[in-house]
Amino acid sequence: QFDVLHHTFTHPRYLRTPAPSRVVTVFDMTPELFPEYFPLGNPHFAKRRYCVTADAVISISQNTADDVARLYGAVAADRSVVIPFGVGEQFFVDARRESADSMQLPGRYLLFVGVRRGYKHFDNAYEAFRRIAAEDASLELVIAGGGPLITAELKMIENDGLTARVRHMTPRDDQMPELYRRAAVFVFPSIYEGFGLPTLEALASGAPTVLADASCSREVGGSAALYFAPGDVADLVTRIFEALSETSARAVEVSGPEQGRRFSWHAVASLTADLYRRVSKEN
Repeated sequence: QFDVLHHTFTHPRYLRTPAPSRVVTVFDMTPELFPEYFPLGNPHFAKRRYCVTADAVISISQNTADDVARLYGAVAADRSVVIPFGVGEQFFVDARRESADSMQLPGRYLLFVGVRRGYKHFDNAYEAFRRIAAEDASLELVIAGGGPLITAELKMIENDGLTARVRHMTPRDDQMPELYRRAAVFVFPSIYEGFGLPTLEALASGAPTVLADASCSREVGGSAALYFAPGDVADLVTRIFEALSETSARAVEVSGPEQGRRFSWHAVASLTADLYRRVSKEN
């Protein structure tokens, strides 16, 4: 006995579950746009069928909604809803601070968060750091999450003489706010995101943030972030130097949290509940 079945996973078997009303959330269109990274096939399974049959389709950014329409065909306006993600209160600059000693963080560092493969363009971030490191002897690179560095990455770093200035960490969730907050610059060169939650977390934490000007970056980063042409390492270096300036650091302490406040999990819950009421009433 229920009014709405909300799917956040698109395996075809769940379409066989009878439901008075059906809602699906689309998080991204990565497998459709970058099939070369999914040799075993689309892990999102029957996403197209869900989008065609659901009473409402939630996209987590306008860019994702546009991608759904472009790749699957337009979803009727009354069925397509954009509900962006939110950011937790723990990321804002007035939140409780964790001791940096517990993470043994460098004094000054560029921060890269998450998976490093393919369209995430970690190679751009690393090359930009390599160039900047030649001029700025105090700057280090912290890579958070995404699995351990592979042999080829370790060899590359060693060959560049940067082993002592690059570290990989697997931080706990409760350590992430301080990791962002203490970063000299957060760099996110990914050329495609469904939403890009790390962007919002970094800005809410007051970290100067440099993003590839692609997909939904400007939706999330607004005027608080700096942008570079995707894949253009020279432009990325220029923007990182700009972000490292005292002027930029002071500005984002205010503009970053202000941007973060535009996105809340309370709003996500409220908008989603309103959608449940609407589709259940219509059916």
